[in-house]
Amino acid sequence: MRAFTSLSQGRYMDRFPRVIGQLKDWQAQLVEQLRESGGATELVKQKAQVDDALRCLDFCARHKLDVTARVIELPDQAAGYFKYRIMADNEVDDRKWWTELLDDQGKPIRAVVGDVIILNSE
Repeated sequence: MRAFTSLSQGRYMDRFPRVIGQLKDWQAQLVEQLRESGGATELVKQKAQVDDALRCLDFCARHKLDVTARVIELPDQAAGYFKYRIMADNEVDDRKWWTELLDDQGKPIRAVVGDVIILNSE
């Protein structure tokens, strides 16, 4: 079993050092118990949960997410199939000057119903 270890850096490591340390200790114990037990099902489930908790904290750290962030689920507009477009208004109200947000490959970013927007600040 491979232990999840990418949480060694980031603000959550600084923010929750005891919790992260306890999760990593528990993870190491579970790995050892799994080796000794030959892969007992309950231990596999417990390790998966610990791995998932560490991945969630890592995800939050990498994306600077906090529990105070506002999450908006994009609503269904009942207009058939459509996609949302994300625009930069370039600090003007005239839409002809707006530019569409592009991903790192130069393609427009599209969102659909159910996707979420996370606002870390307003």
